[in-house]
Amino acid sequence: MTDIRAAYRLHKLFEQKITSEYYASFKGKYGRVQVEALNYLYANHEVRVCDLSEILDISKQHASKMIQKFEDDGLVLKKADPADGRSVVCLLSDKGRAYIEEYLANSDKRFLAKLESLSENDRMSLLESMGTISELLEKL
Repeated sequence: MTDIRAAYRLHKLFEQKITSEYYASFKGKYGRVQVEALNYLYANHEVRVCDLSEILDISKQHASKMIQKFEDDGLVLKKADPADGRSVVCLLSDKGRAYIEEYLANSDKRFLAKLESLSENDRMSLLESMGTISELLEKL
C-alpha cells in the first residue's frame, strides 16, 4: 500500500469509527462546517471571521452568515479586533462553550462504548497509537 493510500485509509477509518458519531449528534441543528467552526472556536478561543473562512475553506460571506446564525442562537459573541479596528473577532459565549462541552461529553461516552468491544490490551494499544500519530502529525 502506498503512503498516500495508507494515509487516506487511516483518515476514512478515523472518520467512520471515531468522529462520525460526534458530527451526527449535531444533525438537524448544524452541519459539518458549522460544527467545525464551533470546535475551532472552542479550541482556539477567538478568531477573526476572515481567518475562519480561510481555515474552513469557505467564502467570507458564508463565514459571516454562519457566525451571525451562531450569534442569533446565543452561542457566539463578537467584539472589535484590538489589532485591527476594522475587523471583528468571534468567541464562544458561555452558552456556546457549554453547548460544545455537552456534545464532547456525549461523544466521549459513545467512544468509550465503542472501545468496550476491544480487549484491554487493544484499547491501550489504540489509545497509545493515536497519541503517537497525533504527535508525529503535529511535527509535519
